[in-house]
Amino acid sequence: MSPSILLVSWLTLTTAALAVPAPVPPTELADWHRSGIDDRTKLSLSARGWRLGDDGRALDPQTKAPASQDRLDKAVLDVRQRARQSALEKVRLLLAAGKPLKKEDLEIVASLSRDLPADFLASALSAASDPAKLRALTDASLAQVVSYFDGSRAHAGHPADPSAEPGPDKYVDIPHLVPFAIKKISRDPYGRTVLSRLNGKNGEPDLPPVLIENLNGPVAAYDFRRRVVIVDQEALRTSIASFSPPKEGAALRQSLASHDALIAYLKAHPGAVTVFLEQNDVVLVHELDHAWQDRRDSVMQAMVRGDIPIAQILEYEKESFLTKNLYLHSKLKNDPASVLDDQELADYIAMMNDRQTWWRQKREAYRLQLPAFALDLSEVAVIQKRRLAEARSKKTSTPQQRRDKAQDVLALSGGRKNLDALAAAQKRRLAALESTTDRSALERHKHLGMYYLKEALEATRTTDRLVMLQKAEDYAKTSGDHALIEEVRKAKETSK
Repeated sequence: MSPSILLVSWLTLTTAALAVPAPVPPTELADWHRSGIDDRTKLSLSARGWRLGDDGRALDPQTKAPASQDRLDKAVLDVRQRARQSALEKVRLLLAAGKPLKKEDLEIVASLSRDLPADFLASALSAASDPAKLRALTDASLAQVVSYFDGSRAHAGHPADPSAEPGPDKYVDIPHLVPFAIKKISRDPYGRTVLSRLNGKNGEPDLPPVLIENLNGPVAAYDFRRRVVIVDQEALRTSIASFSPPKEGAALRQSLASHDALIAYLKAHPGAVTVFLEQNDVVLVHELDHAWQDRRDSVMQAMVRGDIPIAQILEYEKESFLTKNLYLHSKLKNDPASVLDDQELADYIAMMNDRQTWWRQKREAYRLQLPAFALDLSEVAVIQKRRLAEARSKKTSTPQQRRDKAQDVLALSGGRKNLDALAAAQKRRLAALESTTDRSALERHKHLGMYYLKEALEATRTTDRLVMLQKAEDYAKTSGDHALIEEVRKAKETSK
């Protein structure tokens, strides 16, 4: 499972609220096909409110009308400059000790190559690179990026007019998904706990909007800039088609190829989203936990404003993985028939068997896939401290520059306090979740034994039945439940 990994692909965007442009003559319209925009940049622009049509048109997030090529080029440059800033700040962390870069550090630098200046990259990867000189080069490159956004708090990540920012009301929810999701997840006791965290003023679950977009991999992701959950269009289409015979399913998939066709189908067939939910409720719980983090803490929205460095905070990810696996544990206990033998169950088993190894591997996977953004809170704090120091030392000569400096220092100081508060609270939160998982040790083995015994008894192929029975026997023995051990033994006898 890799929910939210896409999240940080969106985080390289700028949040500047630009002036509404004048209507664009047809000959000057942007064609994103010719702009060399890769998938990551497309996702960043999408989170900023841009809509990139199949015909190459780029719809402006402010006017919802086709934008000029200059307007699109500027948005793309902003995205790439933010990516460069994050990459350089990651390198600065690697150089903080003042020692030569280790082999694993050089691998990280190489993985960031698309976002680093060519001369810097050549120096960093040189065997003869001097740590002090490389640090100076990093600082100089960072200063150039910061100067690109200089002179405007809006361009630094602080919306001049927050009301101009695109909100969820500008998008179309997936028809029927939210009420069906509430119904599905609330069947489980722990699911009701997850939903209750998102209760509105009326005491009922107030889930964020759920939208369809192309995620290019993950089934779902939480976009904290728009404060919405995104469901992958292809994953939704696959779920709908999976309950039809192969030939009919292929035809149905083809008929749902466009976003509009998919929305129209879901409006006409309210029950279609239940197929997706039956297969992906565990993933959705992970994303809803991110939504709760966003409402609970001030850090994500401080990132949107630019008061805190953009990051995929690994302590947040650990919390959401623990939460979704506790939900899966509750399903195994209360409704095992609703549990699928899929990658989510495999992740649950890996966590329950050896939580330390499970998280170490997962953490490293995040850091390899998102080296500039997958950061521990302590690393975000180091970057924040440096940004604040630079803001305080900035030279000013005009009243406007002094006002800008004061505003920067105030915002970054507030961000630092938010990070300190989150670090302490998150440590307590994770300890409580880990304690809950530890207390379920013998119970979980029993429930897994019962689950695989049931799967074995329902298997139609002999090889599948034998594999499931072996799993059932292993978990039954670990649980020490004599009645279950006997049940499995009898099932194995009748399968010979």
